[in-house]
Amino acid sequence: MGNLLSSLFDRLRSSFDKRKSSITIIGLDAAGKTTLLYRMKLGEVILTMPTIGYNVETFQYKNIKFTAWDIGGNKHTRRWWQQYIDNIDAVIFVVDATDHERVDEAKQALHLIFEAEELSNTKLLVYANKQDQPGAMSAEELQEKLELSEATKNPTRVQTCIATTGEGVYAGLDWLSKALCDKFRLVSGMRKTRIGIVGLDFAGKTTLLYKIKQGDVVTTIPTIGFQIKSFEYKNIRCSAWDIGSDNPRCFRVMWHRLLMDCDAVVFVVDATDRDRIEHAKHELHLILANEELGHQKLLVLANKQDLPSAMSIEEVQERLELSEAMTISTHVQPCVAATGQGVYEGLDWLGGTMADTLGLQRSVLAATYNQAEARQAPGRITP
Repeated sequence: MGNLLSSLFDRLRSSFDKRKSSITIIGLDAAGKTTLLYRMKLGEVILTMPTIGYNVETFQYKNIKFTAWDIGGNKHTRRWWQQYIDNIDAVIFVVDATDHERVDEAKQALHLIFEAEELSNTKLLVYANKQDQPGAMSAEELQEKLELSEATKNPTRVQTCIATTGEGVYAGLDWLSKALCDKFRLVSGMRKTRIGIVGLDFAGKTTLLYKIKQGDVVTTIPTIGFQIKSFEYKNIRCSAWDIGSDNPRCFRVMWHRLLMDCDAVVFVVDATDRDRIEHAKHELHLILANEELGHQKLLVLANKQDLPSAMSIEEVQERLELSEAMTISTHVQPCVAATGQGVYEGLDWLGGTMADTLGLQRSVLAATYNQAEARQAPGRITP
């Protein structure tokens, strides 16, 4: 009986102890980054082509759920690397261990990216790929040629691997998982969370994001694709994903893929745009129909309340038909993104409801533990 309770408790603790981590996979072109990504996610090899832009995938390894960004590595796309390092937990740098001619180029690219202040506490895992090929450099040789001790003082590992077969890949993930779990324990006082900011074009998403992060208004243009920014609010460290919507048909797939790994969705509505409120409702309900979002919180910001004819929160709630769609915690907050009015009240609600969820999980975990301890204690009788 004791073993059974212990097993059940371990499973419950594991379900509450799953961590989310963001990693960026970079390296020169043809190093094997995309092959490596899909080996991690699918456990098999798929036919790949050179990455133009990026791939983003999520996968579970042990008790960590990873969001992995595979960024193209040619000279043109390397300048984008800086956009994918804000608030990430680790960098995976993939090297073609047979490419002696370009190892210095790889070193320069790695050193340049680690000059960024955002990576001051970021783990580095270097995969020395293509070890099945003649002339492949060893881990020691590659560590010396990349001059890793000069690039970063953070925890680092060079792992030999063959991305096509998986050899060495999971040994690297084992090291990374342990390093990240150690980091999570050190920063457990501050909850890290991800929020996705979506809504129709011109709703004010990017203005809102920069108001939260910088406390001021910046001149913005419609977001093409998405951008990621991190900020801290009270005891929550947030990664905010501002996802473009100038062509919802094009970006709807992106919305779903990125939002499924978020803890909360912030849906921004232009409260003066009565002509498109039906369109906004349609897009919101499509998002909420995704079963992956069942655990998330929803904050609807009814923006532009300083303009004439802005809809009230009651009208926005009615027009979006939130009562018919809601199976998750929801709050509608009037706001003026340009001034910050109402924005922080919305964040207070979001932080509070996520803290309540975390507290409930801990209470259930503690109660289960105490019950298991009581039942296993010698000489005690429990109902």
